[in-house]
Amino acid sequence: MEEVVGQDDRNELAWIWLATVAINANERRDYLRRVLEINPRNQRAREALSRLGDESTLRPSDIGGAGRRT
Repeated sequence: MEEVVGQDDRNELAWIWLATVAINANERRDYLRRVLEINPRNQRAREALSRLGDESTLRPSDIGGAGRRT
C-alpha cells in the first residue's frame, strides 16, 4: 500500500488500509488525517479518529450530538 500511495497520494482507500495496519496510534492518526485531507466527508476516518481521541476531527455541529451524518 505504501507503493500505491507513493504513486497516487490521493488514494483514499489505500490510506484507510494503511491506518488499519499502522504500528501505533500516532501513525494511525496521521494516516486517518490524510484521508480527511483528501475527503473531509469520510465518515469512517472521522469515527476512527474520534475513537483515538482526536477531537480536531469534530465539526462544531457535531458537539452535543447535533451533527448530521454524511
